[in-house]
Amino acid sequence: MSFLHHLLIITREERELMMDRVPPPNAIAFGPNGVLEESPLDLAAMEAIQDIEMSKRLLERKEEDVEDAKEEVVSLKK
Repeated sequence: MSFLHHLLIITREERELMMDRVPPPNAIAFGPNGVLEESPLDLAAMEAIQDIEMSKRLLERKEEDVEDAKEEVVSLKK
């Protein structure tokens, strides 16, 4: 398994803690350079979308790995 696979494996408790980090609507967000232009809720949504896309790519790679393993098992049985 690659480093990315290990990075994306989190526990249910860690996932719940991450959900608590979603900011309320109309909250003012500050970054290293002061107030952020975009709302923190929008930023959280964009990060969530990126996480979903990365997870989908990871799932596709895992499904490809499963297919490769199946083909290898079949070739070893011959």
